[in-house]
Amino acid sequence: MELLAARGLVKRYPSTGVLANDHISLSLREGEILGLVGENGSGKSTLARVLAGLIEPDEGEILVRGARLRTGQVKASEAAGIGLVPQHSFLAESLSLAEALALGREPRRLGFLFDRKRAIAEAAELSERHLFNLDPSAPVASLGPAERRRAEILRVLAWGGDIILLDEPTTLLTGEETASLFALARNLASHGKALVFITHRVAELRALVDRIAVLRDGRLVADRPASAFSDGELTHLMSPELVEARGRKPGSLSLGPRPLLEARGLRLPGFPAGRELDFEVRGGECLAVLALSGNGLEALEAVASGLREPEAGAILLQGRPLGALPRPGLRSSLLGYLPSDREGLGLVLPASVADNLLVLERAFLSPRDWLAPGRPELRARALARAFGPSSPPEASASALSGGNRQRLLLSRELGRGRPFLLLADPGQGLDLASLDLLDRRLGEERKAGTAILLLTTAMEDAFLLADRIAVLVRGALVWEGPNRGEGQARELTALLTGLVHSGGEA
Repeated sequence: MELLAARGLVKRYPSTGVLANDHISLSLREGEILGLVGENGSGKSTLARVLAGLIEPDEGEILVRGARLRTGQVKASEAAGIGLVPQHSFLAESLSLAEALALGREPRRLGFLFDRKRAIAEAAELSERHLFNLDPSAPVASLGPAERRRAEILRVLAWGGDIILLDEPTTLLTGEETASLFALARNLASHGKALVFITHRVAELRALVDRIAVLRDGRLVADRPASAFSDGELTHLMSPELVEARGRKPGSLSLGPRPLLEARGLRLPGFPAGRELDFEVRGGECLAVLALSGNGLEALEAVASGLREPEAGAILLQGRPLGALPRPGLRSSLLGYLPSDREGLGLVLPASVADNLLVLERAFLSPRDWLAPGRPELRARALARAFGPSSPPEASASALSGGNRQRLLLSRELGRGRPFLLLADPGQGLDLASLDLLDRRLGEERKAGTAILLLTTAMEDAFLLADRIAVLVRGALVWEGPNRGEGQARELTALLTGLVHSGGEA
């Protein structure tokens, strides 16, 4: 049975001249999982927001079970069974999971009192029925990325949604968490729910979807069964201009005479009994530290950025202890930092794109520049040209998609002549073309003598971007060696999961 049909959907943004959706027609059947793919800016998130009633289309119509939907109204879309699981959670952090799921449809006793026990019981039953394994009493603020994805899906199911739009659902998830989400999706589809996985990660689609629709520049350029595509064809359809990036070639580096970054006798916060970490990064190379979630990557990021003190030992930057360097000077002239928490530590979401780009510009703009009409905006546009985003400087950062938020941060942090770059999951949310650009930009940084420490949970990003790879397990480095590409994936996986211990080849 056809649940949803979109016909000729058009969405223009006159202020920026962007045609985000260009006469898109798409259908979805009961029990079907559709992969909606495309590069950053191809129109995927806009289409999802149109279907969910968050945006009013300029042209076209949406039919749900044959009945025309009143567009541009969230309540109308929800009443028709359409629910959006966004990149950035809608759940209220101050509430428990049960309270967040019941928000707007709270069970009452005596006609007006919130029935907390019933809300908890209903959330528990819903979670158990769909095998989600969530604690209804847990505070939303305590949920990890994978749990939040499940909780957002439960929010849709709680009011009877059966058309679930998942916008970049695996961006923050580990491989194990992604596999668990896929299993949940299959279970939902087996019960008649229809799901749309919106992503640019081509490789993960094979394991899940029945059909793939490809968007490029706002247009639907392909829509057919997943088995009818090859990976190469999908990549070409998404980005015909993309030149496939190659892995690092060992021995091709021109390294500086001494380390720019050194870790000496380092013990990470939360791992006081762990082994000491010793590593170094010379100018002109990129070291990727690879770890699964919960093994100390977040703690290493906090220490290497100067935001936390280690349990023991020190990080040295150009021979000086990182903790002794004044924070303003560190960020303006020594350290380029892309945080894993891009919304909490990297961006001021209510501020404009220009303001976020210019936040570190005190060292580059004089007081006269700040007062000169249009001068800051010109500087912001120059920075944005380096990597993106495509949105105008006056646009709010909160309006950007996840991939464009990442591009905004990369535009701000790269190319400033700082000797050290700390990049946490730099490929997060980026499409294939943006990853290719990131690879080339980091190549330019290495040629300029920059030392790059890349912290990641994504093995493919380490293979693409790094010269050397180190594996972090339970707060300790268990292996370090040259990047030999995807051929060492099995050995690295065994190290990451503890199936083998350090000392062997990887």
